[in-house]
Amino acid sequence: MTAPRCRPGLRHWRVRGLVGDTLALVDSIRMGPANATLRFVCEVAALYGIGAGAWAWTDSVIATVVLPVVAAIAWGVFRVPDDPKPPPVVVPGVVRLAIEAVVLGGGALGLGAAHGWLVGGIFAVVLAVHDATTPVRLRYVLSCRQWGGSVGD
Repeated sequence: MTAPRCRPGLRHWRVRGLVGDTLALVDSIRMGPANATLRFVCEVAALYGIGAGAWAWTDSVIATVVLPVVAAIAWGVFRVPDDPKPPPVVVPGVVRLAIEAVVLGGGALGLGAAHGWLVGGIFAVVLAVHDATTPVRLRYVLSCRQWGGSVGD
C-alpha cells in the first residue's frame, strides 16, 4: 500500500473578514510573483551566506565551495510533490521544512558571521515575513506525508 498523497483539500479555504465569510480560492502551492521572486532571492542569498560563513569560520576554499553545493543539491532533490514541480526524491513535508530551515537558517548565520549580525538578523526577519505571508504553502507542505522514490515511481 502506498502512502497517501498530499491533501488536495487545501485549495479552498474560508477567510473570515469584516464583511463575513468569503470563499477564497487559493492555489495551495504556487505563490504570487512577488513572493516567488522574494523566495528565489532568499534561496540564492542563503547559498551565498553559507559559503561566506564557511569562509569566515574556516578560511577553507573547499568548505566555501562544498557547503553551498551540498545545500543546493539537498534543496533541489528532496522535495514534496508539486512544489513547484515533481521532485527527484519525495520526502514528507516535515523533512522538507527541516531542509529549508537548515539551509535558510545556515544562510542567515553565515551572513551574520561574514557581514555582521545585523545583516544576518535582517535576513532572518525577511525569511520570517516570507513564511508568514505564505501560510497556505506551509499547510500544503506539512500535509505531505509521502516517503521515498520519485513521483514517477
